[in-house]
Amino acid sequence: MSKEHLENIAFDFIRYSNCWEDPELLLEAFQLTENSRVLSIASGGDNCFSLLSQGVKQLVAVDISSVQLYLLELKKVAIQHSSRNKYLQFAGFSASDDRLGRYKLLRAFLSREAQIYWDQHLDEIYEGIIHIGKFERYFQLFKKEFLHTIHDQTAIDGLFDIKSKEDQLKYYETVWFDTNWEKMHSTFFSERMLGERGRDPEFMKQIDGSVPELILNREIAHLKNPLCQTNPFLYYILNNQFDEEHLPHYVRKENYNAVKENLDKLILREGLIGKIAAEYSDISHFNLSNIFEYMDIDHFKLVSKSILNHSSPKAILAYWNFMVHRNIIDILPKEIIDLKEESKLLSSQDMGYFYKGFKLNQKK
Repeated sequence: MSKEHLENIAFDFIRYSNCWEDPELLLEAFQLTENSRVLSIASGGDNCFSLLSQGVKQLVAVDISSVQLYLLELKKVAIQHSSRNKYLQFAGFSASDDRLGRYKLLRAFLSREAQIYWDQHLDEIYEGIIHIGKFERYFQLFKKEFLHTIHDQTAIDGLFDIKSKEDQLKYYETVWFDTNWEKMHSTFFSERMLGERGRDPEFMKQIDGSVPELILNREIAHLKNPLCQTNPFLYYILNNQFDEEHLPHYVRKENYNAVKENLDKLILREGLIGKIAAEYSDISHFNLSNIFEYMDIDHFKLVSKSILNHSSPKAILAYWNFMVHRNIIDILPKEIIDLKEESKLLSSQDMGYFYKGFKLNQKK
């Protein structure tokens, strides 16, 4: 984002407690090795951990928010010094009556800045750090004040029952579909509500089109698809929690220890993506989340060019479109190969159903 936009945005609180982009798309797209050097938007930290599970040489986690990096740092320290079960309890995936006690043990391993922040937010530690982001609060409001007026818990649970494609479609049409649900959905996911309560009005300025209509159409398509039955994002939105069958990739049984073993490869950096990328000229893979849709075309081109100028040959760039179309090949066609078929295939498997599409580019 430009300095002008940044001045209008508050960064003194956690916006995202979790990552809301599907890490399995990144893992499939990147095919990482022990020689890979990765730069990733930090956000809630989850996707950085998932990428680390592949045993990369280095991963630089970047964010313009120091507070988001304090969250990532706390998660990192908690994973380093916790069994999987203890981490699940501390972070908020499962119940615990001693999160503050656990924090006291972990505190000594944090940076001074992170200690100061979390000492002032013990109530958030107590609640569970995966539930405290503005975006997560948005979904908590959705369930508490809106969703229950249309569907009870039995209907919600039935959505996640394992069933055939035909039965999933039937369930949507006979149980889930309701004109009142569509009206409620359109109200809650309006541009104003999403901007003020979920994201930030500044993040919505490049959008062209009806926000609630776009989200609703994507959600309808996903709820008719058996993929939704195992979707951890959808499960959290409708239940405000995860369960053992619907967990983020990095904390699943088969991945947790690999993440833990590779945390020494993680570097945390605060700043703008273009400037940080310039300090690491040998990055081979970039997870850019959906940062481009916050930029106007001129700034999008400037940042893209900076990333490409300071990356390794044949570097892979991955990013998402939510409400705004962005593809680097449109602005730098001589410098990028657009991996269209790979992008299309991965987009069809995306658990982040609310995204317009997943983009995969390669530096020429």
